[in-house]
Amino acid sequence: MKRFSLIALLLFACCAALLMVSCSKRSDSNVFEVAGNPYPLKATLVDDGNYGYVLRFEGSGEISGFESEKDAPWYSVSGRIKSIELPEGITAIGDNMFPECYYLESVVLPKSVKSIGSNSFSSRTAVCSYSPISAPEGQDVYIYAEEKPSDGGLYWHLSGGKVIMWDLTKVLFIGNSFTYYSDMEKIVYELASKAGLNVSTQRITVGAYNLERFADPNDKVGALVHWALETNDDYDVIVLQEQSTRPITNVDKFREGVQSLVSLIRKTQKNCRIYLYETWGFPAGATIVGLDVPQMEAKLYESYTTVANELDLTVCPVGKAFLKVYTEHPEIELYNPDGRHPSPEGSFLAACVHAAKILGVDPRGLELDGFKSQDVLASAAYDVVNK
Repeated sequence: MKRFSLIALLLFACCAALLMVSCSKRSDSNVFEVAGNPYPLKATLVDDGNYGYVLRFEGSGEISGFESEKDAPWYSVSGRIKSIELPEGITAIGDNMFPECYYLESVVLPKSVKSIGSNSFSSRTAVCSYSPISAPEGQDVYIYAEEKPSDGGLYWHLSGGKVIMWDLTKVLFIGNSFTYYSDMEKIVYELASKAGLNVSTQRITVGAYNLERFADPNDKVGALVHWALETNDDYDVIVLQEQSTRPITNVDKFREGVQSLVSLIRKTQKNCRIYLYETWGFPAGATIVGLDVPQMEAKLYESYTTVANELDLTVCPVGKAFLKVYTEHPEIELYNPDGRHPSPEGSFLAACVHAAKILGVDPRGLELDGFKSQDVLASAAYDVVNK
């Protein structure tokens, strides 16, 4: 299974910083000579006119790769690369080539490619091949199939020149740091994969942003949201997360931001379910709004459910799950040391709620690496969603 992600969008600087690397040489600001076998290859960054780039390769043979993803000369603008064009004649793609290209939804490998290296693509990118290839353990590769296969494997096809995955649920998260901490959307993907689902999770996230800015086509990141929705009409689920205190301090602006995005989604998507990501009460925010943590969560839940009911949306009650663990298991640290953002366990809890609410996954017993108290957190999420 594979997930793409837009998602994880990081807001990079508008111009690429100059990088000097041992295995590549830059001939001007957007043209690079990349080490290869038997000969070097040429890579060019082409501005797509919409705050993004196409990375276009010329040459043949093996692309040697890099010791680290940071050695790639396009590393500083990886988050703005929307497409990679690889010509026929390339036979192998080396290590650490494109793992930071979070906005790259899919890549179609030339028929001549026989292998890809370690960490060559982001886990958010669907790697599509016309035939089986050699790939590192854990790297999923979609195989071309003109007709829908019956074996439940990972397959892709073309429709109107666009890459489409067979039997895939596409989920997009739009929000800020409450969404991107610990790559929360990746945890949702991993839970879904453990449950046997073929899901892609993407994100468009920038710290401190609110939904009003995401809905604004004149905002640089808002323009990316519009581009993503206007060029893809097949999202199955989109989850909207507002700035952490705005549903309390400015509910009218919160409502307007949701309305604008819902209108855009319903205009551009064929069959998309829309969810509101109810965030949590937290010590730093409770002080700001003059409430304690349970009172803050209650106010947030009230605002989210009110707007959801007005617009026929569904709430993912992450805040409710936080409050349950906060009150019943105070020994579990849900917050980052800043008293606001989620700890890894907080992000795991949020992901469990989303997986359960959006995808019908029972997170109990789905063990992942890197998180403490998983049994308690997964059970809390399950109980809140299924109460």
